[in-house]
Amino acid sequence: MSMLLKGRLAGFQRAKLNYLLDMLYTPSELAEELGITVRQFYRVYIPLGCPTVRDRAPGRIYIHGLSFAEWYFSTYPLLSMGVDEGFCLTCKKPVPMLDSVLKQSGGLSYYVFKCPKCKRKISRIVSNEK
Repeated sequence: MSMLLKGRLAGFQRAKLNYLLDMLYTPSELAEELGITVRQFYRVYIPLGCPTVRDRAPGRIYIHGLSFAEWYFSTYPLLSMGVDEGFCLTCKKPVPMLDSVLKQSGGLSYYVFKCPKCKRKISRIVSNEK
């Protein structure tokens, strides 16, 4: 399973995609709406095949809001992990929780385990009871 990391939006930025309008945006307008830089469009999204409309004037690029949101969701699907998996930030993928230890701090319950490949310490939150 290969996961595309470059250009992935944070959760609050991803949620803003649902509010894009049925209109053409310039890359700078769309970047402002999503809270990212314009460079991300030119360096990541357009080379990956983001749907664009080119104007007759040289250098003018427009991006349809709804088409971009649909393209983004298909290119960057949500990551789903099993109940017995955690996400390793070094390996950049879900790994099985082997020899996990349940710990509690206040109302927070979490598992602590090591990645079987790189031996990094990983925590996975189970519940947060306030």
